[in-house]
Amino acid sequence: MIKQEAKAQYVFVSWNRDSYSRTSVKERYLTSKNLNFKSVVIDRGFLSSLKNLRRMRSEDADLIENLVIASPCHILAVVAYCVGYRNIFLDAGWSLSESTEIRTRNIGVIRRKIAVAKTWLVDFVAFHLSKAVYLESVRQIDYVSKKFKITKSKCFVSYTGFDEISLSETCDEKINSEIESILEDKRTLILFRGKYTQEAGLTFIMDIARVLPSNIQLVIATNRLVAKEQIPSNVRIIESFLNNSEMRALYEKASLCLRSEEHTSELQSRV
Repeated sequence: MIKQEAKAQYVFVSWNRDSYSRTSVKERYLTSKNLNFKSVVIDRGFLSSLKNLRRMRSEDADLIENLVIASPCHILAVVAYCVGYRNIFLDAGWSLSESTEIRTRNIGVIRRKIAVAKTWLVDFVAFHLSKAVYLESVRQIDYVSKKFKITKSKCFVSYTGFDEISLSETCDEKINSEIESILEDKRTLILFRGKYTQEAGLTFIMDIARVLPSNIQLVIATNRLVAKEQIPSNVRIIESFLNNSEMRALYEKASLCLRSEEHTSELQSRV
């Protein structure tokens, strides 16, 4: 629980403390600048979260001004509201239902509809109860405000940052054989790292890869991708979690790094 110290302007709440998440990157930056904030990890599950946040509310209410809900723990915004918090800021990035639609493409229709409906409901309630919602791009603001019927005035762009601080430190974690083979390849490496969402632009990247010269290798590190038979021969896919040593080695090897970003092109991809 939060220690009885100076009043924290922001308290970050999540179910875990994954160093690779968008919210954790922000926390790492705030820590490096010695800014006043607190970070709280609570138990997973609605009832456990309700119990933890109720206790935090009763014991530390005077120390907390603003509650920041970390991505992808959107449902914690609902729980926080239930126990009395009102200054709730949701660092969403994108909607959970969007990711669910992609992740469940290969399961039965009924199961897929149920999964999407559940996450859509969580998104809808969390977005409406939050004082502000932080999203990955202007296009995400358009998408979320239209789909979930929320005003754009409460939505703000907050790009997913890159934690350069952790990679600048000594990395002594083991690099697995798959990454080693990519590093040993003599071709010029182009790297894309990011989640596969509907607007991630990975289909567009695949089309570009098909016309790249044979001396260029495109490496895509993502959580999930299209069917393997649709992947060009000069594209390598990394679907496993990358440790700091592997990420540092790939970024050092890469001649060009692509990131999710909004374009004003016809496709509105985030390449």
